[in-house]
Amino acid sequence: MAYLDLAMASAKKHDEEFNSLQLLRANQTVEAKEKQMEIEKLNTESQLKLAQRNFIILLIAILLLVSIFAYWFRNKILLKKQQIKQLELERTQKALTNAKHKLDNLTFKIREDHNLITQLKENKANETNRNLLSKLKSKSILTQDDWNQYQNLFKQVYPDFFPSLQAKFPELSQAEIRYLCLEKLQLNNNEMALVLGVSSNTVRVTKYRIRKKLNLEGSENNESLIDELEGR
Repeated sequence: MAYLDLAMASAKKHDEEFNSLQLLRANQTVEAKEKQMEIEKLNTESQLKLAQRNFIILLIAILLLVSIFAYWFRNKILLKKQQIKQLELERTQKALTNAKHKLDNLTFKIREDHNLITQLKENKANETNRNLLSKLKSKSILTQDDWNQYQNLFKQVYPDFFPSLQAKFPELSQAEIRYLCLEKLQLNNNEMALVLGVSSNTVRVTKYRIRKKLNLEGSENNESLIDELEGR
């Protein structure tokens, strides 16, 4: 009987130890799985953070490249515009220089013809001189075609002169504007008379009428009249 009790106690103890061992193993398995899950969770979070960081870096790199390209493209456009503007400026300057050169040549030719006419008048009159004098006078008269050419060149050299004059003094006639255009070129009364095919006295009368029409007073020299008109 005592032996049986001892055997049962031993078996019970063995069962308890076995159960404890099983429970311990089960707990260890659970803990191992929990640790594994924790590790996997940490790895997942780490990978997610890494992916987010890489995405942000990639986004910054793309934005930087876009900014660099936009800056380069903008500078390229600005440079192109500056080049076009410079070419237009050079073209305009060249046209202005060319127009001024032609205008100066025409003015010089007028003065040259005037000087020649003056010399012919002062020299002893003969048939050859009279014929040459007649041709020069006829040639020097400013025809409508001549005036159109002169006016186009004048507008290129002095683009604001006509609009400003017509805006300030709409009462001026085309003949008076033509006269003032010649005054702007600093032609004297005799030279203007030669160009317009009129007498010097007619030029002086025209000057007087312009001054009276525009209520101008003061010196009657050409520069003064133009200065007064442009200064008003």
